[in-house]
Amino acid sequence: MKYSRFIALMAAFLMFAGSAFAAPPNLKQASINYKTGKYQEACNELKEIVRLQPTNMLAHYYLALSHQALGHMSDAKLQYQWVIAHGDAKFRSFAQTGLSQLGTANVSSSSQSLSPTATSPAPASGKPKVAKILEFYADW
Repeated sequence: MKYSRFIALMAAFLMFAGSAFAAPPNLKQASINYKTGKYQEACNELKEIVRLQPTNMLAHYYLALSHQALGHMSDAKLQYQWVIAHGDAKFRSFAQTGLSQLGTANVSSSSQSLSPTATSPAPASGKPKVAKILEFYADW
């Protein structure tokens, strides 16, 4: 009797608290999402990673790339600037390149999309077309 009550209580606890034990987003999955064009998913995961690990340089860099791919140029600029200020020489260089490329794009806030120009019409999906900025690998 006591054993079945214990099992019932544990089942109820896990049912209601299960989401609290969900694994935090990981950088590898977020980078895969970025590389496969799932920019919004990558952005959401990377924001959480940066919240949990505010000094994670790679997360800030991928967050900048994701924001840029989504057309959130102001947010991308902030992340690139963070990497330039806190990153190692290699990533500072990457971030400076990304930041310089932002100057050639139309700037928008995080709630707006990159507006298409006369020279680059919007694709049929309605999403802006953004070229991949940089690709690199880190085996740490």
